[in-house]
Amino acid sequence: MPDSPTLYRHVIADAWRLSWRHKFLWIYGFFASVLASGGVYDVIYRGWNDATVRRIFRTLPDASLPSIPAALNSAWKTSGLAFPPLWAIAALAVAIIVGAALLWASVISQGALISAGGALRRGKTPDSRDVFRAGLARFWPVLGINFLSRFLSAVALFLTALPVGALLLEQSPRAAILYIISFLAFVPFALIVALLTFFALAAVVVGKLPFLRALTSAWATFSRHWLVSLEMAFVILAIDILLAVAVVIGLFVLILPFAFLLLMVQLVGTKVSLLLVLVLAAIALLSFIIAAGSFTSTFRYAAWTALYLRLEERGGTPKIIRLIRAIPHYLHH
Repeated sequence: MPDSPTLYRHVIADAWRLSWRHKFLWIYGFFASVLASGGVYDVIYRGWNDATVRRIFRTLPDASLPSIPAALNSAWKTSGLAFPPLWAIAALAVAIIVGAALLWASVISQGALISAGGALRRGKTPDSRDVFRAGLARFWPVLGINFLSRFLSAVALFLTALPVGALLLEQSPRAAILYIISFLAFVPFALIVALLTFFALAAVVVGKLPFLRALTSAWATFSRHWLVSLEMAFVILAIDILLAVAVVIGLFVLILPFAFLLLMVQLVGTKVSLLLVLVLAAIALLSFIIAAGSFTSTFRYAAWTALYLRLEERGGTPKIIRLIRAIPHYLHH
């Protein structure tokens, strides 16, 4: 395996350049986040959130928080209606249509982002029409990979929740230990599934492999370069944290002029002008958050696509291995 001292630097630089220069990709980044497999932060947050939800439910009485289906079923029975009301059917139909549209847009957006990353890797400028066509052409295998990824994560969550579920009513150190173990068991598996998902998506879109061959290709790439993949995951985690800090600072800077304007309006303005400033502030802050999230999503897909193609073309040596190999050199000097 050839040494590649600038592996992560080149991958991150390429992904950042693609995401910043081609801002039309942010639209795809926004919709791709609906089905995004996410980075390490997302996996850890999801695992912690699921485990925390299980802990909260363990402390609540069974009758204090009925499930939504149970509540709807009870309301339906007490209403005396033989069929659901027309508005409920219409609302369900609208929800299904909107959900299907978001799913369609998200799947195509994932394919478009990966296609753009592949184009940049080949030295081409991503074209909005070309990346859309690529996402549309690979719709079904991309959708299948997403469903498989969600299914495996759900199975892992169910299996890790079993020991906690067996001790729902037990308040003991053993229950607390099992709670921690369930979280620690879920996160590595979910992280591996997320990495395999990115590689399989790249194999489907850029490599144009069929569904099953893309899965085997993703596993082969991960098994050969698992340490590089994990190092890259934590590099992206660090960038995610830095971007989150930058967003918080940006929000603070953005809100300052609106806060000053609100103060002035309260002193000399009317209720209408106050409402107008509040609406403008909300639009500005929401637009900034959406743009930042869309950029982050675009960057993630570009980074993982660039890494997959780099590993397939040239391979790569993990940073920790390069450091270990360099120890005798430093000791000698």
